[in-house]
Amino acid sequence: MSISIKGNILIVKRKDKIVFVPIERIYFIERQNQKTYIHQENEVTDSRLLLKELFVILPPNFKRLHKSFIVNFKRIQELVPVNDHIFEARYKGGKVALVSKKLCMDMIEGFEQMENGKEEHSN
Repeated sequence: MSISIKGNILIVKRKDKIVFVPIERIYFIERQNQKTYIHQENEVTDSRLLLKELFVILPPNFKRLHKSFIVNFKRIQELVPVNDHIFEARYKGGKVALVSKKLCMDMIEGFEQMENGKEEHSN
């Protein structure tokens, strides 16, 4: 089994077939019970690849904010606290991924600092 990116398509080569997944349609990628699931709005593609193997080839809008999830930050509709340490990242259609509150807040703070830096440079 292998995986690659050509243009905006994630190509998942399996023993029985080759699956083409448009990257912009991916909500999140989940690792559970030694399988990896690539979640889209109405589809789920499974694979045996590790999250770390996928993470290194994905574009920067994909963030590893939990040990079992890679999330597409552009597709998140809302973040809802579950407890003191975890948020649910909620997507269209009711799909949910878990994200570390600390990692998520650090990333949001980084975005805010970048935006503030842009404002200062444009003055």
